[in-house]
Amino acid sequence: PGTDYGFSIASWVKINSEGINFGPNEEKTIDFEIHIPNNIGPGGYRGAILFGTEPPRMQVQSEDKGAGMAVAQQAATLVLLQVAGDVVEEANIREFNSDKDYYATPFNVDFLIRVENTGTVHIKPRGTISIKNMFGKEVAVVRINDGNGNILPNSIRRFMDIKWGGNNGIGKYTATLGLTYGTEIDAGGQGKSSIVSTKTFWIIPWRIIVPLGLTLIFLFLFLFYLLRVYRNKAVKKAMDRAGVGHLRQAKGHKNGSPALHLTIIIVSSFIVMLLVFMLIYIFFIA
Repeated sequence: PGTDYGFSIASWVKINSEGINFGPNEEKTIDFEIHIPNNIGPGGYRGAILFGTEPPRMQVQSEDKGAGMAVAQQAATLVLLQVAGDVVEEANIREFNSDKDYYATPFNVDFLIRVENTGTVHIKPRGTISIKNMFGKEVAVVRINDGNGNILPNSIRRFMDIKWGGNNGIGKYTATLGLTYGTEIDAGGQGKSSIVSTKTFWIIPWRIIVPLGLTLIFLFLFLFYLLRVYRNKAVKKAMDRAGVGHLRQAKGHKNGSPALHLTIIIVSSFIVMLLVFMLIYIFFIA
């Protein structure tokens, strides 16, 4: 049995210490007993049971005078024990963060989670990370600690390989970590408790935004040009009706129907707005 001052069950465990022979690919069940002392208070206790192989013996008197080496192996299993009573189950999120604040596309967000157990018993926090876009729509859910990993009393555990990725995304995202831990009251605990933490980050698809921005600038300049042409023609027509005379036009402008220019402006504006709304839907909502 392993030892850990203050929470160790090393002296409580009784197990046969004699050697056990194993054949190739053979499995055996090894029993052990845990005797809890009467003066032990409620809380969490732990230890480890280790098994090791006996290294082969070196024949120092053999005719082979070369160097030799013996190799042995060990395996351990962790034993967690909770004594019922007035225990303290309490935890807090020490850190919930992402490896970056800004991501390009395609993106891969690597979350860092560190949870501290400040209670007197081991806990198994489980939960999810809910990720929402800037419109409040949930776009992903990442599960945490499906393997039921324990956090020992007075220790901090880091949960690894918590990732979320994709090819498309844009704008501000909010990740909310929610964890639940604790033992039911009828099982000797304080009941279930929850802890929550949030983190925001941005996804900016530069490869899409830059060409889109240049396209929109070109379209708006083109619309501005059409508006100027339409204004000049409308003014000229009004001047002609008033009998004031001809208004000199900008070089290169040709006569045409003001109604036709107005139609082109309206259709172009509609196309630009339609493209903008389609892109917003694809990247923000869909």
